[in-house]
Amino acid sequence: MSAPTAPGTAAATGQDLDRPADPAAPYERLADLGEHAVVAAGTDDRERLAGLLDDWSALAAALPDRPAAEAAAALDRAAAAHAQLGALLDAARADTGDALARTAAGHRTALRQGAVPRGLPLRSDPPAAGGRRREGRSRQG
Repeated sequence: MSAPTAPGTAAATGQDLDRPADPAAPYERLADLGEHAVVAAGTDDRERLAGLLDDWSALAAALPDRPAAEAAAALDRAAAAHAQLGALLDAARADTGDALARTAAGHRTALRQGAVPRGLPLRSDPPAAGGRRREGRSRQG
């Protein structure tokens, strides 16, 4: 796998201006981006993942409607990376939903037991100018 590049650069779009055009090169780059995205998702590197997905989208949009026959292996790699990324993101979404459900259940339990005063905000916004806190939305149990 090669290192990620800045969006919109020749490398990000699979173009190498110093050598003759390889019909599979943009597809190899797409596969590389997908594999890097899997690593970024697996390590929870959201900023890097966002950049890689932007590069993926830009490159995919620039590809011709019909890939060259030489691109078959690269397209298989890209499809496998895409499927792996989807599974990782689905699992992360499920984990987040589970954590939110546990937090809400804990808050309801604390309210029932009187451990949390009714009307206590579920979250507070950061301090406003002047150092005073603005209260976030509160929920009555």
